[in-house]
Amino acid sequence: MVHDIDLKDAKFSRPETAGFERLIDGIASAHPSDEDRIAHGAALLDSFYQSFEQEAARERRHSTKP
Repeated sequence: MVHDIDLKDAKFSRPETAGFERLIDGIASAHPSDEDRIAHGAALLDSFYQSFEQEAARERRHSTKP
């Protein structure tokens, strides 16, 4: 996602990229200092990452069932 946002080439074409980009834009515009961006962004990005972890865990559970 970061690659696609930085290079604007949609190489990986993840469906979440647009939402991720909006989240980053929102953090940057709402918090002018780097310290505030890091503090607020870290919590949001941790939660965003957690949603991917939960999805991966569900997929692992479903793929191991007979």
